[in-house]
Amino acid sequence: MPVESARGVWVASVVLNGQRTARFIVDTGSSFTIVAPGLATALGLPAAGTLGVIELQTLAGHTIGAATTLSSLRVGAAELRDVPVVVHDPGPEIDGILGNSFLAHDRFTLDADRRQVHLRPAVLD
Repeated sequence: MPVESARGVWVASVVLNGQRTARFIVDTGSSFTIVAPGLATALGLPAAGTLGVIELQTLAGHTIGAATTLSSLRVGAAELRDVPVVVHDPGPEIDGILGNSFLAHDRFTLDADRRQVHLRPAVLD
C-alpha cells in the first residue's frame, strides 16, 4: 500500500467499517489503533466506549480514551474485523493512528524508498 511522509511520520489511507476513508499515521510503537473523536462520531461509535477506558502514554503525557471496536479496518488488501480501537485525539491534520492492535496481525515491512508498506499474513515459526 502506498504511504506518504508527512512531517517525519508515515501516513496511510485506511478504510473504516467499509464506509469511510481516513488518514492514519503508521506507528509500530503504539499498542493501540487510535481514532479521532470526530471520526468516531461520524462512524457512529459509542462515545463512552464498549470496552471501557484505556490509559494511554502519549508524547504529551498520560491520558485516557474510550475503548471500542471497529467492525472492520482495511489498509490496502489487508483487512481485519472486530478491531479494538481507542477514541482519542491523534493530533492536527490526522484522523488516527494505525497501531499494533491492527499491525500485529500481519508481517509489516516499510519500503521508504518506494513509499510503500507491505502487510503479509504472519506465519508462526
